Amino acid sequence: YSVFNPVATLFQAHYSHNVALTVEGVVGDQYIQKLAQLEEDWDGYGAERIDSTVISQARDSYAYFCRCTSAPELSPNAHGTISFEWSSKRGTAHLEIGVIDFSFYLQPSFGDSFYLQDKHLSSEREKITRLINSELFPSLKSENSIGKFYVGSRGVRATESV
Repeated sequence: YSVFNPVATLFQAHYSHNVALTVEGVVGDQYIQKLAQLEEDWDGYGAERIDSTVISQARDSYAYFCRCTSAPELSPNAHGTISFEWSSKRGTAHLEIGVIDFSFYLQPSFGDSFYLQDKHLSSEREKITRLINSELFPSLKSENSIGKFYVGSRGVRATESV
């Protein structure tokens, strides 16, 4: 016996299998898709358009992180990359995704920082998640908060978390 839920069925049909089917996953995925619509000079200071490769990697990564850790804040960067940022009382972590490679750093409130740069983000997501969870969110609960999304004054308006 199963119950047909038309909203859930439409919801699942609309989003690809790699999107975390949570509020965080859907809101973040929609936001990243909007970033793909930003034109050259979206910030009024010569910002580059975000390449479709960056959008794709950001969507996949956001879905992964929403399943494994706290939802990050998202922001586009003027040089065509997308940043993910996590923060807690225990420190901050920052991931920047580009066309060719990515960079990640974690700065705990106490202790040594950690830096990683590579060309293959998908193979490093698990390591990044372990670092974020152990250093920033050691008592992570199953419910995540919605991340904040930022864009410059001429792009998409900022969406406040709820």
